[in-house]
Amino acid sequence: MKSSTTSIAVADLKFDESIYPRQNVDEHHVKQMCYALEGGITLPPIIVEKKTKRIVDGVHRYHAVLRREAAKIECILKAYANETELFREAVMLNTGFGLRLGTDDTLKVIQISEHLGIKEIDQCAMLRTSISHLRALKPRFATFEETIAGVTQLRKVTLKGSTRHLSGKTITQEQVDAMTSSPGQSYLLTCRQLISACENDLLPERGQHPTLWAELEVLCSILQKLLRKKAA
Repeated sequence: MKSSTTSIAVADLKFDESIYPRQNVDEHHVKQMCYALEGGITLPPIIVEKKTKRIVDGVHRYHAVLRREAAKIECILKAYANETELFREAVMLNTGFGLRLGTDDTLKVIQISEHLGIKEIDQCAMLRTSISHLRALKPRFATFEETIAGVTQLRKVTLKGSTRHLSGKTITQEQVDAMTSSPGQSYLLTCRQLISACENDLLPERGQHPTLWAELEVLCSILQKLLRKKAA
């Protein structure tokens, strides 16, 4: 794997989500890097695939520089033998120091790894975890029917902690859309927090937060309908 360091036009770089081992770019992390740049700090060079100019490591640094409208960024150019080798390095560079991968990110890595035919033992090395932990994470997917160009196929969807009970099930497009805003923590914990807030008078007065109280009324109505349905 050969590499060289050079300055590249930011506009020439490509952020390819299919090799990015995270579900999302962390907005807070990007802002922290912007502040560092404003303070005169020089960030380490990012790693870029030489042939396609795809970013292998340094996505947050790239977005910070992009946001500051800089013309160029320091890069380490690397050549990779294949897509698997490139993806392996992208993961390894995100599981060491710095911003660690979350569970959702790890599930994305597992999904891409399976598509690339990467063995379990190599996935463990990439994620710096054990076989038992990897296998405990693997079932955390649901499937839904997706139609592309008239062809219907099943697609895997990663599940957050709150929706883990849907593992192995086929869900609807509406459920897939709703899961994007579902919490990472369990619904039980969310429910207990809300109960505690109500019992201990921690909620703001209706006049202070009318939107919250309107949402609580909607929640009460939905719960009543749900309880009647379950009791029937």
